[in-house]
Amino acid sequence: SFLVGTLVFVSVVFALLHRPVFQALGLSNPQVAVRVATVLLIPSALCGLVLRPRAPNGSAGERSGLLFAVVLATLLSATTNYGFRNNSDDFTIRDRLQRGASSSTIPNWGPQGDKSVHLIVTTEPMIQSGLPSGIQAHRGVQALMIGLSAPIRGGFPENIIKTSKVVELVFHLSFLYLFLVLCREVFNMDRKATVLVLAGAAFFAPINFPFNSVETSSYAGLFNASGTLYHNLPQLFSLTFALGGIVLIGRSIRAGHSGFAIGCALIAGSFVFKPALYTVLAPSACLLLMFLRDPFSRDRLAGYIVLSIPVAIWSGYRMVFHTETRTLNPIIRPFALFMKRGGLRFPEWVMQHTWVFGAIVLGLSFAAFLPALLSDLTSFIRKIRGSGAPGVRAWIQSHWLESFLMLSLVFGVLQRILLLENNSQMYSGNFGWAGAAMVLLSLPILVLRLTRSPSALVRTSGLALYALQLGYGVQHLIMVTYFAWY
Repeated sequence: SFLVGTLVFVSVVFALLHRPVFQALGLSNPQVAVRVATVLLIPSALCGLVLRPRAPNGSAGERSGLLFAVVLATLLSATTNYGFRNNSDDFTIRDRLQRGASSSTIPNWGPQGDKSVHLIVTTEPMIQSGLPSGIQAHRGVQALMIGLSAPIRGGFPENIIKTSKVVELVFHLSFLYLFLVLCREVFNMDRKATVLVLAGAAFFAPINFPFNSVETSSYAGLFNASGTLYHNLPQLFSLTFALGGIVLIGRSIRAGHSGFAIGCALIAGSFVFKPALYTVLAPSACLLLMFLRDPFSRDRLAGYIVLSIPVAIWSGYRMVFHTETRTLNPIIRPFALFMKRGGLRFPEWVMQHTWVFGAIVLGLSFAAFLPALLSDLTSFIRKIRGSGAPGVRAWIQSHWLESFLMLSLVFGVLQRILLLENNSQMYSGNFGWAGAAMVLLSLPILVLRLTRSPSALVRTSGLALYALQLGYGVQHLIMVTYFAWY
């Protein structure tokens, strides 16, 4: 309900920001229209929360999982968000510690660059002159922040900065809570396995190399995961919406009730904040359509129709407003981005062999996956030999959600390791967002395979590597907080 309401709110604000709309209302700028919409919509949302049916009290395990999610959300917000733009002089917590406590300036900490772009640089022209503004792009984060900050005193950008510090905490909590629901209600995981998944959602990162490096984290040059959420609000918001959709789709498939269409609507809604996840989830869902039970039911067909809406709106918007879009011109350059960003980590002989370098990068990034992958691959090959194509089809049909997530992970990984933009943003890594998000969305499956494996070797080695990757994620979070970069 929260995600659907947020999507409706963003859509209304986004519409009111357009010059033909607010001018038709007799207004010279969009700010008054947005304030009116916010004043009307926020109380309605609060009434919906108050009047909704109460859920029964959860078990002790569920309450402890929720408490852990609250603690993690508070920690992530405190370290990555509450230090944003406390001052405009780039005075950081590192400077405070080096200079002592004499300065009265409140320091900055956590990532600053991307958040300044999304909350200030791209938001200012939308507030001043409305839309369309510049090159057509996803503007869900900007519309949400403009709408929520409209009633707050202080003017731009102070009201946006204040609003973001509350909203990001809410989204961190929503993100972790949805992981809790996915683990407990969809995958039927026990409390310990759920805690592992929640910790992974917050901290999962590649193994750093060199292993004892304290000057650089594992973020640049390897296949990052949780670290993308620390500095990029569109990634956090988009992933939260997609996760909500996956929870509803999982419930629909497991319990056989409706909800598939609404789940697809939330995945489509993630496009508004960042299109990356949509580009792997939507094709995977389409490819696996015929493996669904009752694929042509009303709920299923409505879901697939909804998944096509972002493409139609994006194309229609361009035709109506004659906007320009940034041309990606993707080119295939295997592991080129990793070599550009992380080449100095490795010996020269490794850098001379692209696929050796790539194997090392994938091994460090997916170390915890390897024991379960090798074990499952062996048993899967045996199953194919024994039952053939009908057996594979039956397996995918009975494990549709797992197949959906794994296929999306494969698409995301391939985007990351193969594609570059053939323009000035060639090494910006914009083809890597989906892969990073899918690593996190696949963690429940990974933890299930590790904790329920009949092999002690798979369990021990996999969980040890999982814990190691969490440790390097904590290291990255500490460095992000201290150095105020990512």
